[in-house]
Amino acid sequence: MEHRIAVAVDGSPASIAALIWALAYVQSSSGALLAVHVADRSALWAEEAAYAYAGASTADMERLTAAWHAHQRAVAHLVEEIAREHHCSVVFQTVTALPGEGGPAAAFLRVARWWGAELLVTGRRRHPSWIDRVLGSFSRWLVAHADLPVVLVPSPATAREAW
Repeated sequence: MEHRIAVAVDGSPASIAALIWALAYVQSSSGALLAVHVADRSALWAEEAAYAYAGASTADMERLTAAWHAHQRAVAHLVEEIAREHHCSVVFQTVTALPGEGGPAAAFLRVARWWGAELLVTGRRRHPSWIDRVLGSFSRWLVAHADLPVVLVPSPATAREAW
């Protein structure tokens, strides 16, 4: 039986560790893998607002937006490269999380359900607790709200600290 796994990727070391874990799991269980990059539009709008408040020009805003789109392409390329190194095929999708739609974790969960995922995989970063309280936590939200099993893969630095 083919297992369907969805992994959240954003290019961070924690998400790359999650992708590598998911690739190994898929190879050992003859499954299919969906890598989802969630582009958080509200974060871009917050940066644009800060730039505008500081008196940035239209050209600055265009550069900011171009950098945001370049990051999306870089994540797609990184996922493709890592999948090729592991001799595994991956379906890659970028989804945009818009304000009022539940945030990036909710957008990831919607795409994973739509694709028919049976397991969710995400990296776990270690932020100071006040950052998590202010900004929330992608992995914490998934564990609390997902109706699918969630695997949290520690970032390489966190794994080393555990030893």
